[in-house]
Amino acid sequence: MSGIEPWLLAAGLASTGVGMAQGYSRSQAQAKAARQQADYQRQLAETNAAQAEEDAKTQRALGEKNRDETLRQGAGQISALRTRMAQSGLNLLDDDGSGQDLLGQVAADYASKAEDAEWQGDVSADNLMRRAQLYRANGLYAGGQAASRASLYGQQALGSFGQGLRDISRQTLSYFK
Repeated sequence: MSGIEPWLLAAGLASTGVGMAQGYSRSQAQAKAARQQADYQRQLAETNAAQAEEDAKTQRALGEKNRDETLRQGAGQISALRTRMAQSGLNLLDDDGSGQDLLGQVAADYASKAEDAEWQGDVSADNLMRRAQLYRANGLYAGGQAASRASLYGQQALGSFGQGLRDISRQTLSYFK
């Protein structure tokens, strides 16, 4: 035997064991925190995506409502124009067709405005749907990164445990030399 006292060996082994346990525990806690962060990121992404989808439905409905309102306004303008034309004595069935042309142009203008209102709602809704997809993709990416970190911390925990076992083995072997 070397000149090492048994109590010194025991103290060294205990110290190494405590360090080993602390390193393992710390790495496990980091892995758990990384997994929790991943879960949080995925939940947040899903919440944001669901809200964006709901907003998209609202925008699409708003576009349709604006289209319908524009068509109603156009119908009202055409009706008022017909009334004024009739009161002024203009016959809408005249051979020159100018009265009908005017009414047709007003109707076409309002139809174009109505299409534009609906198109704007559709574009807004489509943008929001793309945003929802992006939220989900970012949530998956963040989850993947966190899972990778959790795996790394788990490997560190095993490495810490293995290093502790090597240290204990060395100390024990040095006692018997």
